[in-house]
Amino acid sequence: MPLAFHGDSRLTCLNDKTDSPDELIQNGCRTLISHPLEIMPFDGLPSINTLVESRKMIRCVRDLGIQRLLVVAPPFQQLRAFMTAVTVALEWYPELKLYSSPGMALPWMDTVVHSQGTLQAPRRQLIKEELVRIETYQKKGDLARFKTVLNYIDERDR
Repeated sequence: MPLAFHGDSRLTCLNDKTDSPDELIQNGCRTLISHPLEIMPFDGLPSINTLVESRKMIRCVRDLGIQRLLVVAPPFQQLRAFMTAVTVALEWYPELKLYSSPGMALPWMDTVVHSQGTLQAPRRQLIKEELVRIETYQKKGDLARFKTVLNYIDERDR
């Protein structure tokens, strides 16, 4: 079963019979080949936000026949990135098995630019910003509820 990693606007595909995403992480993912998602535009839209990137990613792995995907994002954004991928997968490719792994931990006190350049703050402060975004996007209907995501994980692991 092919496995793909998503992170840093790149889709990385592995086409062997590895059983576990954890095994790939432990092995440093040295056997993976990366493909920029920009080469696969979604309805002509650039990668402007997590929802658009997730739509591009899910469509791409569906079209490639990839059955498992490891969603990788900065630790402060990991929950929302995974929830967004699950939201899109449930609509477009419900049989896809999504897994979650935070990207490399970087200093929490360092100030970074986030949200298409509209937010600049220390990484630790962005945790709260992400929780606010989760609530906002759930109210808008753009993000699945926590119970829906947990049910997806339960079904995936059966």
